[in-house]
Amino acid sequence: MRAWACHYNPLALLLSSVASFVISSLWYGPVFGNLWLEYSPFNRKKIEDIRNENKYLRIAIAILATLFTVYIYSIVIHTVGISNYVELLVLALVISLGFIGPNMIYDVIWGKTKLINFFINLGYQFTNLLVQGLIICTLDDLISEKRYSHIEFDIREPTFTEEIQNRVASLSDSTNL
Repeated sequence: MRAWACHYNPLALLLSSVASFVISSLWYGPVFGNLWLEYSPFNRKKIEDIRNENKYLRIAIAILATLFTVYIYSIVIHTVGISNYVELLVLALVISLGFIGPNMIYDVIWGKTKLINFFINLGYQFTNLLVQGLIICTLDDLISEKRYSHIEFDIREPTFTEEIQNRVASLSDSTNL
């Protein structure tokens, strides 16, 4: 009996990663860019300097980190057993408010960022998770299971009751021969 299985769809992972970069450019560009920058410890000049410093290394790390995050999120979606978009919305909220938000609040507490930027960043994380999840779930529904990459992990030992049932079943099979 398997404890959990990881179905992953390479196309969904790739599209979710691309979507993350698109959302980021829109979120911190035309949507909330000016407001975020107004309350940020950075100015436009400093951001440009940071962008140009080790540019390709930063891009490579961002791509790898995003692919890894989307892969892990795909595992979470399948392990939890998300079966509809309402459950996906709840999962994105739980991760955003239960894990990401509490970790990001320290920047506000210690004065690294303003509260308004905290909410802009948290909104981005929630939106990002929601869109990534929508892509993963939608493509999973559209593409047949035969085309998935499939990995199974058996991570638990049988319980005492299951062990007894297995032994009884093997005894009854051997007596029927």
